[in-house]
Amino acid sequence: FPVTIQAAQEQALKNELLTPEQRIPLLNHLSRDMSFVRPLHALQLANEALELSTRYGNLSGQAYAYRNLGSSHAMFGSFYKSMEYLQQAIEIFEELKDSVGIGNCYISLGHLYRNLQNRELEIRYHKKAYDIFHLRHDPYRDWETDRKSTRLNSSHEFVSRMPSSA
Repeated sequence: FPVTIQAAQEQALKNELLTPEQRIPLLNHLSRDMSFVRPLHALQLANEALELSTRYGNLSGQAYAYRNLGSSHAMFGSFYKSMEYLQQAIEIFEELKDSVGIGNCYISLGHLYRNLQNRELEIRYHKKAYDIFHLRHDPYRDWETDRKSTRLNSSHEFVSRMPSSA
């Protein structure tokens, strides 16, 4: 039978020889992957990643754990709790000067505002994410942000319709 990446990651987490620095990114990756399929499990993984990251002073691990907590809470409809976690993640990503982390949080916030039926903020956050990934010349994220966030046919059409981010 085929082994999924998630199953392999779950198996790897059982390895007692993993150091906290190895365990933290694994927990965060698996939490992210599970957030839309098994959100309760994703929440547990993100909480463990946050606890380990805090204990060992791993700011990047904390930021990704907060982002994953935000995504999981959004799946449960806890949108305001989700916003709090995403804002905590953004603050840490800004401190780390991690533009990819910030951009990914903006995508999550755009999705969150879509669920709250606030089109103006949905577009604002997706535009901010688009700007970050476009500046990084990341064609996958440019296309993905464009496609998921705006449902427009091209990046050019998206940019031409949006005011620039301030």
